[in-house]
Amino acid sequence: MIPAEENQLLTQTGSGAPCGALMRRYWQPVALSDELPAGGAPVKVKILGVL
Repeated sequence: MIPAEENQLLTQTGSGAPCGALMRRYWQPVALSDELPAGGAPVKVKILGVL
């Protein structure tokens, strides 16, 4: 078990959170290619608290 403060540091991904800033530096897979519409139109998704 880790302390509550450390847990918050490692699990919060919202704007301004240290872990959120780290995660936003890397590509995150959010959909499979067969879930995308034909023709390549962009799809809005909310990930890491950001739309």
